[in-house]
Amino acid sequence: MARTPLFPAFGNVAAWAHQFSMRTERDYARLYPKSGTVSLSATATNTVIDINVTPQSRIVLQPITSQAAALMATIWVAGKSDGSFTIAGTVSASCVFDYLVLPPPPP
Repeated sequence: MARTPLFPAFGNVAAWAHQFSMRTERDYARLYPKSGTVSLSATATNTVIDINVTPQSRIVLQPITSQAAALMATIWVAGKSDGSFTIAGTVSASCVFDYLVLPPPPP
């Protein structure tokens, strides 16, 4: 994405203000925890797509169904990348989890 100039070009203040606010909103959105719900299928791995995930994010899983609660000891977050994470382990059908994406810790 192209950088938004610090000062607007003459005559284009509205477009500059819109670009600046959108960029600021996008940049600061990663500072707050985001949540979602995922229903896992009975496969070895399940990939969850979420634009808030980065390789440095922390993922917290909370079981919603009784089947999911019984499997908490057998699943884990196997990998994280920009925009997705993978849940691996033994999963049966109708396992539903809430997840929380915590932002990376400050440097």
